[in-house]
Amino acid sequence: SRPAGSSPDLEDRLHQRLKAQGIIIKEILEEERAAIPMGGQDPIVPQRTVGVGSCASHIHPASGYMVARALEMVPDIAAAVAPKLKSLRSKVDSGQILTAAELESVSEAGREANWPA
Repeated sequence: SRPAGSSPDLEDRLHQRLKAQGIIIKEILEEERAAIPMGGQDPIVPQRTVGVGSCASHIHPASGYMVARALEMVPDIAAAVAPKLKSLRSKVDSGQILTAAELESVSEAGREANWPA
């Protein structure tokens, strides 16, 4: 792939596009600079933290965007994890200590929803 463009060059190109569309900038309220990681390694499995979005390598390889994919995945992950958490809550409420295997089952349900086989 090509090297990343410089910030001044990208800003200039943005202003050219806005001008071509007839959009006039009246005031810049805030500027944001960010580096979007492209690709990266998958999360370490097993781990109890279930990654979503860029933490789960859900980054589009061409655009670098991941917000839509993350928002798409979150309801599925929540639906998979919620019943596990609900069943473990009763144990906690009764004063029982949760085992590592029980905690791992919650993460496993999240991972399976995040990366279906």
